[in-house]
Amino acid sequence: MKIFKKIAGLGMICGAIFISSCDKDGVVDRGQPATGARVVFVHASPDAPHFNFFVNNTKITGGSPTAAGVEQGMAYSITGLPITFGYAVVDPGTLAVKAVVAPSSTTAAPGSELFNTSLSTEDNKYYSVFALDQLANISPLVLTDNLIAEPGKAGIRFVNAISGSAPVNVTATFTEVGATTSSTATIASNVAFKSATEFISSAPGRYVFQMKDAATGANVGAALTVTFLRATENYTVYGRGITAGVPGPAIAGFYNR
Repeated sequence: MKIFKKIAGLGMICGAIFISSCDKDGVVDRGQPATGARVVFVHASPDAPHFNFFVNNTKITGGSPTAAGVEQGMAYSITGLPITFGYAVVDPGTLAVKAVVAPSSTTAAPGSELFNTSLSTEDNKYYSVFALDQLANISPLVLTDNLIAEPGKAGIRFVNAISGSAPVNVTATFTEVGATTSSTATIASNVAFKSATEFISSAPGRYVFQMKDAATGANVGAALTVTFLRATENYTVYGRGITAGVPGPAIAGFYNR
């Protein structure tokens, strides 16, 4: 079950990367290898145009073309979840990862490189690459995804991708499956911009996440409600937007696996 699809309409473009082909936008179909490093990509730059991620000069993300047949890329979504792509399976080792503006862009030069970074990967390990901050300062945040695989438990982590953000805390009001009472706890404390927590082991149930200014305790953005009905699923909850601008701070999330 893709719970974030059910709640907020998460779009998964072209299905699983390297499993189904996206020939119209040039994504290479390499099949699904039995082993390899797994990498997921997230567009979290609020004013950046559509762009695509490349690994070792091979494009591995891509959006559906426009009606005129012009290639689009990943987009930052203001009203829903940002477009993310399922874990791409790549050869382990040191990877050159870059973000390149898609041909459909009218706000930045198509083909221009937004950033280039190096990612060291190992076989059968999981990683996330977030593109964050405003376009003028866009940069990657590379995370190792230590997913929870504990029987009877789900995994939850928080990433602060709010441009210009002060450190935030995150509370979660939890209702166990079948229960009528709830409890509230702080699940992330003093998380600075461009940083993240590890995945924490959590019971399945209904969660209401709320970001708060770590210094004042004031709410940052609206709450996000998510129900995890199965254990051994992992989710990333993250803050996005601009502290003093449009779009303002908001909390969102996506299913890792």
